[in-house]
Amino acid sequence: MSDLDILTTTRSWVATPWDYNSCIYLRFRADGSGDMVLGYGQAIIAKIKFGFSLNTPNELALMYQDFQGDRRVKIVPCSISQKSKAVHYSLKEGEIAGEAPNSGPFKYYWTLSLDNSPFPEELRVPEISPIGDVWHLREYYGHNANETALGELTGARGSP
Repeated sequence: MSDLDILTTTRSWVATPWDYNSCIYLRFRADGSGDMVLGYGQAIIAKIKFGFSLNTPNELALMYQDFQGDRRVKIVPCSISQKSKAVHYSLKEGEIAGEAPNSGPFKYYWTLSLDNSPFPEELRVPEISPIGDVWHLREYYGHNANETALGELTGARGSP
């Protein structure tokens, strides 16, 4: 299975599944589009649409296209549009499991590690406690055990 298949065949890549209050994820689509969300507590701080490409060796190129944010975000939305960023990535297969208060157990089968934050440098948000500095969030988890296509992709057995 190619890296593109692994990235695009999961609903989303989540940063902190153990934190019920966190909503930080990346979503990649097979057509080269995607979106990323940064939220915590009761607020979506930023939602950004992007295009992406995979370059060798293990480089993920992100082209930011559209930005939506709330009043706490210090950014001029048009400053993101048409900007790009490259981050190096790795994909690792292996079970990540735990339990989050209020939402229960979770299990993912893939980890996406980035050498830098995928969010635009222009996005300035306050430190979110207990997560800390959001720019240090460089690991994302995908292919949740509840996804129906998982067994077909990884050969996993048992109930989805």
